[in-house]
Amino acid sequence: MRPKASLISVIAGLLGAVLLSTPTAVDIEEQFGLPWLFALRGQLEAPTGAAILAIDDTSVDWLQRSAANLAEAAPGLTDCLSEPGVQTLASAKSVSDLPRDFYVCLIGRLKAYQPSLIVIDVNFSLPKAADDLLAAEMRRNGSVILVEGVKTIFDRQGELAAIVRERPSRPILDQALASGAFHVGAGDNRMTTWYLGEFRPFVDIDPIPVIAARHVGAATTTVDAFQRLWFYGPPGSVRRVSAREILREDAKRLFLEGAVIFVGYDTRGVAGARDHFPVPLRSVQAARMSGVEIAATAFLNLRDGHVLRELGDAPLFAAKFLIVLMFTAIALGRPLRRKLYLIFGGGGVLLALTVALFFNLYYVAIILPLLASMALATIVLLSRRLYLAQASTRALAPAQIADQMMDGAAYSENTGTASVLFLDLVGSTALAQSLPSEEYSRTIREYYGIVGEQVEKVGGLLLEFRGDGILAAFQRTTIGPGYAAAACQAVRQIRDVIDQRAKAERRISHIRVRGGMATGEVTMSSAAAGERVILTMAGDIVNAAARIEQLGKELFEERQDNKHLVCLVDETTRIESHLPAANFLFHGVEQLRGRSVSTSLYELKFDQ
Repeated sequence: MRPKASLISVIAGLLGAVLLSTPTAVDIEEQFGLPWLFALRGQLEAPTGAAILAIDDTSVDWLQRSAANLAEAAPGLTDCLSEPGVQTLASAKSVSDLPRDFYVCLIGRLKAYQPSLIVIDVNFSLPKAADDLLAAEMRRNGSVILVEGVKTIFDRQGELAAIVRERPSRPILDQALASGAFHVGAGDNRMTTWYLGEFRPFVDIDPIPVIAARHVGAATTTVDAFQRLWFYGPPGSVRRVSAREILREDAKRLFLEGAVIFVGYDTRGVAGARDHFPVPLRSVQAARMSGVEIAATAFLNLRDGHVLRELGDAPLFAAKFLIVLMFTAIALGRPLRRKLYLIFGGGGVLLALTVALFFNLYYVAIILPLLASMALATIVLLSRRLYLAQASTRALAPAQIADQMMDGAAYSENTGTASVLFLDLVGSTALAQSLPSEEYSRTIREYYGIVGEQVEKVGGLLLEFRGDGILAAFQRTTIGPGYAAAACQAVRQIRDVIDQRAKAERRISHIRVRGGMATGEVTMSSAAAGERVILTMAGDIVNAAARIEQLGKELFEERQDNKHLVCLVDETTRIESHLPAANFLFHGVEQLRGRSVSTSLYELKFDQ
């Protein structure tokens, strides 16, 4: 790769890594990359040993309807609900209105399943009646853990403004086996993909999943400050049972026996909506997961060692830099052939490696850098190929025809009036013998360049290079009524450029040109030679221009004042140019080979 392209690649790699590490890019990666990886992995059945006791809308509706006749609807409830508790149930509008002795009933019913642990994810921070009853039931059970609320409050700019800790009321807290915090996500606007491992403002509490895993003897009970979740399936995949079934003693669920049971809200109502979070793996029915199921998932992650590890900031930045650098180098490197294969092949290998790492519980957040870099590299490569194709086509064909070919249209046969110019380098054989080959080659290139630039400047078509001869055409259809005058102007400009540069450049001083021009009807067409298309011009006028040029030999030797260029034109060119008569000098009448009529020839003058 060229040094300039290498430098551009390094700069692009650094700039890309910086942009892809901004909070916006990281958020897009989390919103797009993780769901894509989880969807590719597919759904997994959650491990056994953990279950959710869902306090849902169905349970609240049933309790409201049954409050007037609990003895018949649920005989067991009459033993654990106080009279104020029954009245509270009758007026409850949501799960947050449930009385404390409702939880007394739940804990009592769960004894029948002999759970290894009960984790209650309910806010008990505000003192209520029957707190002493709940504390007594927790003391009798001896295996209840409480969740402390930890809220993060953000300002309008999205910056962290405050952290608030909501602890259970003192009588309940004193009887809990343990209590801990559980904080998910960074607000409702972000996907919930990690949970709190170490909440630094409150060093005296552990997160609930860690406490639960510790109490059941899990091998790993510590995590980093923030730990991403390994979701087993979409929302609802962790086994659950409704509180209504437990309270009515309808539940015959073997999966509850000996399990860690997480008790919490699972409602879509107004009160429970804030406790549901977006997750990267979703089903048709649900795109958000309840906080209690996230807690159960985190517990299972720790208990079974399903910890989703990830790179640190520095290695991740380096990985992004190398990815952008690689694709930029491919797009800017040469040759261009088969570069698309390299882009998609390299991207495919990196994507496959990323997926394989994810299947093995290692998340490398480079999906967005990969796809963005592949897309940009493809765009750059195709743009370069288009630019080079345009430049090459215009170098190999006249500009008007090159544009038509780039549009995908084949150049068809075209007949019309044109002034045809044939130029020949005088004494080229002797010049080639007298000059070193390199200097002669440079002289020829300069000759081609001067003629080509001036012909195209007035709208002419540079058609063929015949050795040291050049064939050009000035079409009426493309230039307009002044096509013949444009042809004469091109010859004058060629002569002026050669004269001016010959004074300062030695190789230009060798250039002496003889020209012939004829005007009439010609046919432009394309001819195929294998896979190559060649543009040709046919007609008697083409032959006439070449023969008129040959007749200029004698004139060239006579006109020493115009020694760098002499050009003869036929009478049709003189008439069609509409130039004053002073611009032409009558040369004579000649019988051109192959023609039955004589042709009047004129010398194009340069001092007018």
